[in-house]
Amino acid sequence: MKRCLISEHLFNSDDALLDGDIAHHLCTVLRVAPGERLSLLDGKGHRKETVVTEVSRHAVRVQACGAVETVPRARPEITLFQSVIKNARMDWVIEKAVELGVTRLIPVMTRRCVVKHKEGVVNDRWQRLADSALEQCDGAWRMTVAPVSVFASALHLMRDVSSMFVASLSPGAKPMRDVLPDEPPERIGWHVGPEGDFTDEEMDALCSMSAIPVTLGRNILRSETAAMFGLSVIKANYKL
Repeated sequence: MKRCLISEHLFNSDDALLDGDIAHHLCTVLRVAPGERLSLLDGKGHRKETVVTEVSRHAVRVQACGAVETVPRARPEITLFQSVIKNARMDWVIEKAVELGVTRLIPVMTRRCVVKHKEGVVNDRWQRLADSALEQCDGAWRMTVAPVSVFASALHLMRDVSSMFVASLSPGAKPMRDVLPDEPPERIGWHVGPEGDFTDEEMDALCSMSAIPVTLGRNILRSETAAMFGLSVIKANYKL
């Protein structure tokens, strides 16, 4: 069944008229037709089945035909602190992070980032990618892509996380599965460096904030691979 993420206001209507960019996507990309079933998502854990009743050039009308399904948010909630990497790879990280159930992705500017962004920049394209990935994977909870943070600001944001882990090439780093808490924490953070890795000063700063360095095996992984490695271990460990 085709899926569409919409605003809470529209979701709460049993007879909703979808227009603007949503209607354009439904008409030109998904090519919905009258009588077709469409699953609507509000990004806050709810989804419901509707039937398309009208399709015009600029609008699609849908009628609810089933009860609202409520999907509990998984625990722990995962925040991915992803150092900004090259465009196509960053896009891939965003899409896969949604598929793996990340709650929030914080793009971080570290010293060795090749691609440069100013602090506070809101990349609407990244959020659209995340929303599209949610529709594709039939998720229920929207992943928020935060504004770009410089490294110092990201350290401050780490205070909201119960348990924090950082990808490390240090000989003393332990496998993630050996240091994850037995019981799932409320919120867990996963911090991944850029193509050139963290500087020694950045790693020291992360550890001073109680981030635990973890190894990802013998091979040196690309930033995007490291991000997925850690998320997969977390997901498997807590059976998310």
